[in-house]
Amino acid sequence: MIRRINDETGEETTYGEFLQDVANISISLAALGIGKGHTVAICSARNNTFVATALAVICTGATYTPLDVTAGKAVVRHNLGIAKPSYVICSRLFWDNYKDVLSSLDFIEHYVRFDDVPEDATAFAALRSRRVDVGAFEAADVRGADDVAMVLYSSGTTGPSKGVLLTHLNLLLS
Repeated sequence: MIRRINDETGEETTYGEFLQDVANISISLAALGIGKGHTVAICSARNNTFVATALAVICTGATYTPLDVTAGKAVVRHNLGIAKPSYVICSRLFWDNYKDVLSSLDFIEHYVRFDDVPEDATAFAALRSRRVDVGAFEAADVRGADDVAMVLYSSGTTGPSKGVLLTHLNLLLS
């Protein structure tokens, strides 16, 4: 069954292929040490890869938080200060726009890059290339009502944006 057809390329993705991608990325992220207690920021264009990566992070038991490439340095710094991710997965565009902000934060331990990879980062392609048996894949064991799956941000209508913590149970019930 077709899950999505890319409007620009016409490429079709099935649900099975998407699940395989999520499992491959999740196992590879876990091998990097990502799991419960970690927060991972994902910073890139919203596409199939972004969605698969966000779900893969959640499958490791870690917390996922999105960052908008168009947000501006003050907003990115503020939101990073709320979520305090130890890992950042980002595009070259995000890195080029915000490397000074990212480099100034002491809580970021590791970078993964979706595209070209500097010496101090991991290539996203390496995460995706690991093949796992989807039938045997199991997401991390989490306490649904307690463990945070996502940190999203309010619109900031009454001041700076605030972090909104969503547990695994929140996601299941919404």
